[in-house]
Amino acid sequence: MIRRGTITYKIRQGIHYGLNPKSEASRLANGRELTADDVVFCLSIRTKDPAFYLYKANPELRTANITKTGPWEVTIKLPLAALGNGCNPLHRVMLDLSTGSVSEIQ
Repeated sequence: MIRRGTITYKIRQGIHYGLNPKSEASRLANGRELTADDVVFCLSIRTKDPAFYLYKANPELRTANITKTGPWEVTIKLPLAALGNGCNPLHRVMLDLSTGSVSEIQ
């Protein structure tokens, strides 16, 4: 049986997408506030799409279950092996977006 761990991120409110009138993607985001749904999408695509480095370099993250668990909260359930020594690659993705706490599920 694979032991799984949980990371819960509290998304900091008040973070907005940058608005660069010369960028079509920026105009589409229109300076709106970052949401938990955005974080779920961002992490999900990076752990499920073979085009991303995070997918290629961390195969144990491919089974991560990434869900929105509150309006400003994202919970990730993944194998304990993916947590490594506390330097999980997901933390680097989320560094400026939230604070995280790690707990083990028996």
